[in-house]
Amino acid sequence: MGERKIGLLGATAIGIGGTIGPSMFVILGFAAKFAHSYVYLSLIVAGMLSLIVALNYAELATTFPEMGGGYYYVREAFGGFASYFAGVSLFIGYITYGAVCAIGFGLLLNLLIPIDPILASTVVVILFLAINIRGIEESMKVQLATTAVLICSFLLIIICGLIGKPQVAITDNILSDLGGIMKAAAFLSIAYFGFEPIGVLAGAVRRPGKIIPLGIVISLFTCITLYSLLAYVSAIYVPWDILSKTATPLTLVATRILGFSGYVIITLAGITATLTSLNVSISSGAYVVYSMAKDHYFPDEFAQLHPKYGTPVYALILTGFIAELFILSGMIEYVTHLADFSILIALSLVNLSTVALRRKRGGISRPFKVPLFPWLSIIASILTVILAFLLEPGAIVLWLGMLLAVTMAYLFNILSIERRKFTLSGFLFAVSVFLLLFMQFGLETASESLKIIIGIIEAYIFTQSVIVFIVGILVLFPAQAIISWFKVRRRELIYIPSKRLQEISALIDDILAILLFIFGLLNMVLFYGILHGAIAIVANSPQELRLYEVFILSILVTSGIFESLVGVYLFKRSYAAE
Repeated sequence: MGERKIGLLGATAIGIGGTIGPSMFVILGFAAKFAHSYVYLSLIVAGMLSLIVALNYAELATTFPEMGGGYYYVREAFGGFASYFAGVSLFIGYITYGAVCAIGFGLLLNLLIPIDPILASTVVVILFLAINIRGIEESMKVQLATTAVLICSFLLIIICGLIGKPQVAITDNILSDLGGIMKAAAFLSIAYFGFEPIGVLAGAVRRPGKIIPLGIVISLFTCITLYSLLAYVSAIYVPWDILSKTATPLTLVATRILGFSGYVIITLAGITATLTSLNVSISSGAYVVYSMAKDHYFPDEFAQLHPKYGTPVYALILTGFIAELFILSGMIEYVTHLADFSILIALSLVNLSTVALRRKRGGISRPFKVPLFPWLSIIASILTVILAFLLEPGAIVLWLGMLLAVTMAYLFNILSIERRKFTLSGFLFAVSVFLLLFMQFGLETASESLKIIIGIIEAYIFTQSVIVFIVGILVLFPAQAIISWFKVRRRELIYIPSKRLQEISALIDDILAILLFIFGLLNMVLFYGILHGAIAIVANSPQELRLYEVFILSILVTSGIFESLVGVYLFKRSYAAE
């Protein structure tokens, strides 16, 4: 990369901005169901648990101050598929969290200005994409400004709440609420993992051995203080049972303290929080892609830098594009669970990397070392896995479907050219089986105007499964088998066709690629239709409906990605000249 331009102030702003996102504006109410009036204690406990994870991260980031963060550390520790797994998981986490921030921005802005939330979300993603393309220095200027506004807004609510007249007396027995306090602490820990982007951007940090650990610790303690004080003020102004039923608890608290001006201030603070986190998510996701492309896990184009600004422009565009696909779902809670699970699973591997690298690269200078090694590293890894599996099961299944698809891409990448068509045949055969399983479920719609579409969708799914099966089994597989047989028998490169055969083959590949891309696009349209309730799944009970919905959505996502991968291969396939 280029010159290191991020100082302590910038690193701290990255940590605070990445941590205080839209989640704190909504999850406080959910946590109050468990911890009641002592939710502020849960935030302190959660912050301390997150600090254990952060200490491991600080050691790795100062020892290996390179772009890529968790992906780079896992690559150095374990290499191979483990690093690919961590990188993809972090990338999914960043882009989905970026989508959550963008959707949150649109929803909060709609409270002040009558504007379509999805449109506002799209515009702000394009804006921050342009800012990050111009360079890390421009991005840091925006980050410092938005983080400063956010902290000042929080401090105003906290100070006015503390010097004002409390409306609720906390009389609950803390011992009876102890179990709930710990359960809420586990739930709230997710709100603190904003320090990871500091490591992702470590290659641009000045004096990383000193600034990175200081930035991580300062940002965490700042967030712990702000969170716990906000929660305490909330508990003495709004009863916990009311707080737990409120979709926007901080808005209610601010209104109780400062009236309508408090409503406006906290809404603006929420908007600012989404902007800071969105900025961090876009840059972090892009630099993960950039690092993986340099290692040839992703196409080399994503490792190219902008000729003027020196930023990974194609990686940034990819990050923004995929984030927009999640924005179109409009489902902030569902996408949040997916983001949280992805990041937590990746962090569990990062924590284990601390132990592996102490043994593997013990001779390297470590400006900062984790205390109580290796127990803190092992405990941090276990805690992140436990927290991950407390999240929404549907989001976990969707994440597994996405991981399966990109795992196929990893396996495809390491295969020889001779075996790739065999693998592609396997991909498409699996897709056809998935789609035939899809046919076993019934679909319905409440809209009379859409009832005709149900029959069209069912016919489309069946047609797609047949065509994909034919392409995979009757075209790709036998063609490669016949070519291999001729190569052995005739001992010549019959795979290099004549000019006419080459043109025909290329035309067929292009047609098949376009067809598979269309299938992938239509599958995503159907995916969003089910998510938004335009299309419903027939089931006998709510539990059965939930299971069917998760299964069908996973099929649509997995098949769409598989078909796109084969389409990319067919488009990029080249032929040697005679």
